Amino acid sequence: MDMVDNNVSYLEETGDTMEIAIKNIETLYGGNYDIIHYEPFESKKFFKKKKQIRVLFKIRTNKEKSDSFSQRKEEIYKAAKKSEKGNFDIILDSMKLLQNDITEIKNSNFSSNSSEHKMILKIRKILDDNDFSPKYIDYIVTKLKTEATQGDLENEQKIKELVLNWISDTINIYDYDKVEDKKTAIFVGPTGVGKTTTIVKFAYKEGISKNKSIFFLNLDNFKIGGEEQIKTYADILGADLKTVSSSDEVKKIFLLNMDKDIIIVDTPGRGPNDYDIVKKVQDRLACVIDYECFLVIAGTTKYKDIEKIINNFEIFNYNSIIFSKIDETFAIGNIISIMYETGKSVSFFTDGQSVVPENIPKAEKSYLLNRLIGFGDLNKFL
Repeated sequence: MDMVDNNVSYLEETGDTMEIAIKNIETLYGGNYDIIHYEPFESKKFFKKKKQIRVLFKIRTNKEKSDSFSQRKEEIYKAAKKSEKGNFDIILDSMKLLQNDITEIKNSNFSSNSSEHKMILKIRKILDDNDFSPKYIDYIVTKLKTEATQGDLENEQKIKELVLNWISDTINIYDYDKVEDKKTAIFVGPTGVGKTTTIVKFAYKEGISKNKSIFFLNLDNFKIGGEEQIKTYADILGADLKTVSSSDEVKKIFLLNMDKDIIIVDTPGRGPNDYDIVKKVQDRLACVIDYECFLVIAGTTKYKDIEKIINNFEIFNYNSIIFSKIDETFAIGNIISIMYETGKSVSFFTDGQSVVPENIPKAEKSYLLNRLIGFGDLNKFL
């Protein structure tokens, strides 16, 4: 039960011995507690008296943790000085606990996670194995500590269900099907993410397979051979392609191809730190008003690099992210973490090299949840 003294709430635990009472406390709270007071008492049950130990304690904050060892030692010294014969067992049990404190200091060096419930530590490891960011892991752990009951923490399946639902809530989906039809789709992204392959998959899924006419506009004339790959695909799909180098040419292309259902724009695969190229691309697109812009990022990209790419490409005012090469990674926590921390949404994923609709599925929460490891079959039912 809770007891209040001097505006501080204390907790109470009992046991046949001091060691049993402490074991009960540590089952519930780990080692994250401080003993405030303890005393022997007689309990009565069915008219029988039984000697027990009552322990008052409080949950320790990180700031208080480093002082607990010396405090407990002082308490034991004081108890020894005023002890009576009946209290000897209490002091002996306390000395054993003090020895445990010494061992804990050596082993954990007061690690910030050493006092966490074993289930929370297990969830931490699962999230880390899935490549979630430290900030995201802290978010989930905080929810566990504040919203999960002690009973929940003893039920692994219940905890995993809670965590999966919390993860699901942080996945932001951009439903392209609900977007009002836009004639132009612009694709931006750093080099090496499979942007051109993604563009062709998009053209097949949203254009050719729906009997829509496609026109490819290529702005990547900054490198030798920049046109060759997309021209090969355009020929296969039976679509026209034009490479331009000025905003006037872009205007002309749009006027000449007003009859096309979709105009797909490929941009140079450069980082936005290439300021001259970025400026030229922006100038060429200045006349395009109604468009959908996708940022393409490889799913294999590390979290910190994704964060930098997202910030750097803000200059293009993209609507959503397409994560490519999903089949080349086993851990997708980086993707979910970045959505949670930036508020960005994902519209499509791509996998494999085939140019078929199945290789560019629309983003769905289940697509990511099914790829999480460490949750057994639970994520298959969300």
